[in-house]
Amino acid sequence: MQQAARSSRAHQFSIYVHQTLNTPPVLMATDADSGVSKKVWNPNPEFAGIEFGQATVYKWSDTAGHQWTGGLVKPPDYVAGRRYPLVIQTHGFRPSEFLTDGIFTTANAARPLAARGIVVLQVGETFSRDANSTPREAAEARDGYITVIERLNAEGLIDPQRVGIIGFSRTGWYVLDSLIHAGRYFAAATLADCTYASFGEYVLGADYGEPGRSKVQAAMIGSEPFGRGLQKWLSDSPGFNTDKILVPVLFQASSPLELIYSWDVYALMRLQNKPVELLYFRNGEHVLEKPQEVLASQEMSVDWYDFWLNGHVDPDPAKAEQYARWQELRRLQSVNQPN
Repeated sequence: MQQAARSSRAHQFSIYVHQTLNTPPVLMATDADSGVSKKVWNPNPEFAGIEFGQATVYKWSDTAGHQWTGGLVKPPDYVAGRRYPLVIQTHGFRPSEFLTDGIFTTANAARPLAARGIVVLQVGETFSRDANSTPREAAEARDGYITVIERLNAEGLIDPQRVGIIGFSRTGWYVLDSLIHAGRYFAAATLADCTYASFGEYVLGADYGEPGRSKVQAAMIGSEPFGRGLQKWLSDSPGFNTDKILVPVLFQASSPLELIYSWDVYALMRLQNKPVELLYFRNGEHVLEKPQEVLASQEMSVDWYDFWLNGHVDPDPAKAEQYARWQELRRLQSVNQPN
């Protein structure tokens, strides 16, 4: 007896990650025939028991009319009408992704900061078409940061005396520029694995990195640091203007090279007895990936801003030495404040 051959069409599914600004990512599968979707894998089931607070897309315009967009995260126990500290996290915003730490893991800790009673704004910077790698780039970023601080203050959401800002990679230059030219808007800052637009970074480019690296640094200031151009560096390069930085700064460096990059700005502030802290990872990545390094970076960020913006001290005995250092920094900060 001959059995009839049976043919069957393979079942087809589309596999994708589903997430929103407030919904953690899960792996989903949708049946191509029925259109029915099912959850395949939830990598973080414990999130169901955590109150993260609400994140919303926040938009504003700077003084030049550029349109800015960010993700505004409120504390889980947010109370309307209460003014909260603010931490600005820089270097981009993705409105369709679950906002946890930030766009990058290094130094950013949006939801943990919010859990300490701090409003966090993850910023997507906006620039004029021809501002890239010119002095206008940092100036336009500064304008965006200042206008959003003023707007959030006008809306009664934040305490303008308790604002922090985190710079990472390229945006470290923007944060330095902001601290130098608009320091009164900030109470604390972080510079993590940054571009510093300093003379030290310029000379490192002579034999490190891609061709033209020093030329890019010179373009950011507006001249080469030779002859008459040296005067522009003295007036505009952050490395020659650290005397104008009046807030405590947490430096993070995740490799020997990044430590060298940061050293002139860090050391100049140290030599002026300004309040600075340095967290160094000998074998880290620019964007930290090792879990213990990510935890250390983000935990120190949370402690740093909770200390400077809320006045809180973690009672963990293992952190006693850290807070002893920071209490001394607080004393230095009071000495450095202008009369």
